[in-house]
Amino acid sequence: MIQYFWTSTQIEEIHAFCKLHKFPEEVQEGIISLVQVMDRYYGIGRDMDADGGCVAVITCEEENEIKQEYEDILQKYHIRIDEREFRDILCTDDEGEYYSDLYIVTNDFGVTIIWYHKERA
Repeated sequence: MIQYFWTSTQIEEIHAFCKLHKFPEEVQEGIISLVQVMDRYYGIGRDMDADGGCVAVITCEEENEIKQEYEDILQKYHIRIDEREFRDILCTDDEGEYYSDLYIVTNDFGVTIIWYHKERA
C-alpha cells in the first residue's frame, strides 16, 4: 500500500498512520519535516496532484510488493529509478533500514519515497 502526504495540515493523519504501522519515531519525524519543507516552498493550501510535491510512504512488508509499489510511484510521475537525486537513511533496526529517496519530478516539485528494506541496500 502507498500513502501520500503533502502538507502539514495532515500532521494528525501522519501521527495516526505512523502509529498504526508502528513506524519508528525517526520515520514520523522525517515525514513531518518533509511536508513542512514543502509547505514553506509550495504553500500549505495546495493540491498534491495539481500543485505538486509529496511524500509517498510504502507500507508493504514483502520485498516483491515493495518493489512493485515503488515502480508504480515512478510510473505515476514519469520518472526512472536512475533519476533519484539522493537517498537518505531515516533509521535502522535489527533487520534493516528505512530509506527516503528524493526524485525531482519537474523544476517545480519533488517526490520523496519512504520505504523499508529488511536487508541493507
